Amino acid sequence: MKINKVVIIGTFSFPTGVASSSRIMNIAMGFANHVDKVSVMSIFGPLKNNIRKTLVLNDRINYRNYSLQHFGTTSLILRLKNRLSIFTNSHKLLNDLHDYIDGDENELIFIYGRSRFFCNQFFNFKRKNNWKCKTVYDIVEPPTHLNNFIKYFKHPFLFDSILSFNKKNLIRFDLCLFISHELSKKFSNNTNKHLIVPSLIYFQRKKNKIKALETKFKKNKFKITYLGALLKKDYPELLYDFCDDLYNSNIYFELDIIGRYNFFDEGKTWKLRFSQSNFKNYINFYPDPDEAKLKVLLSEADFLVMFRYPDILQKYTFPTRIVELLSYEKPIIMNLFGDLNKYFKNLVNCFVVDEFKSNIKNSWTIMTDKKNIKRVVKGGNNLLETYFNSTEMTSKILNKIENEKC
Repeated sequence: MKINKVVIIGTFSFPTGVASSSRIMNIAMGFANHVDKVSVMSIFGPLKNNIRKTLVLNDRINYRNYSLQHFGTTSLILRLKNRLSIFTNSHKLLNDLHDYIDGDENELIFIYGRSRFFCNQFFNFKRKNNWKCKTVYDIVEPPTHLNNFIKYFKHPFLFDSILSFNKKNLIRFDLCLFISHELSKKFSNNTNKHLIVPSLIYFQRKKNKIKALETKFKKNKFKITYLGALLKKDYPELLYDFCDDLYNSNIYFELDIIGRYNFFDEGKTWKLRFSQSNFKNYINFYPDPDEAKLKVLLSEADFLVMFRYPDILQKYTFPTRIVELLSYEKPIIMNLFGDLNKYFKNLVNCFVVDEFKSNIKNSWTIMTDKKNIKRVVKGGNNLLETYFNSTEMTSKILNKIENEKC
């Protein structure tokens, strides 16, 4: 048996939106290198005039959306509307599956999204139509548990999310994917087969990048670029302390802060704190730039910063953003947490900020050394070509499905 068609479905936004959009995009591109046809059917997306129709992405991937999603909203009504869209549009999506597959065993349905309701709907539909197609479930975050039972009445849809991790649900899939080792350790016993698939990117090497890097680093001021919403998980405190140490050591730098921080009260608070800091004149703020502007800003950086607050949740997840930043082939300044320790090493493929706290001036000399820069960028490229390469990982997924003994 050889898979020749893949349809990715679920409760996510595509082709634009949040981290899930990027993961699905890169997985779809990876599959497109191995099978004849790849399609994506998502509940959310840039739907216009409320018309469901099949569109084509990059001349390779068909996709269809069913509802608009409201991002970064604090409105309870809009958040409720987002969630209700899953229940009201799941049946429409599954009915339209007939346009994409025949239900044969050489077809693969790839499901993304923490919704037991959606999974139940799909398997009922599969059984009713007597489909033989293979199934994969992609699990990227642990279930959210609240510390007070009463709070669940304020967040009733959490039950739907939590129940998607139940063994009765996971055992139905031919293969379950886990984004981290910790997540796999906790739930892999509930599955038939499983595979660890971290954040992925459809990577293509750019020519003459290192040569350009050499000429660029003949200067005294370096641009540090941070992409994040200045929320707790983005660890703005560490960024602040790092920049404050540079300033107090009389190191001249420029800091670009890019992200959706204006969407959140916490982000606005941190923006205010940065704007009142000692190094405030070194900062440029870019709130939620469009995709074209974002690419320009990241391309102009000398260093890219990737910080995450090391709490329990981060042990179970893997940040999509780090892989996206690596694709710009810039040196990454980061802190290590969770599964990142399994892939990243200081002065091999990144600069670990925790290793440089004792003497920031000497550390900055090491970080701006041309040989160290080239080594770190080359190490980052090696990660993109191996562990984070969507073409390589989708090949492993297909092998796991096609070969029962794998």
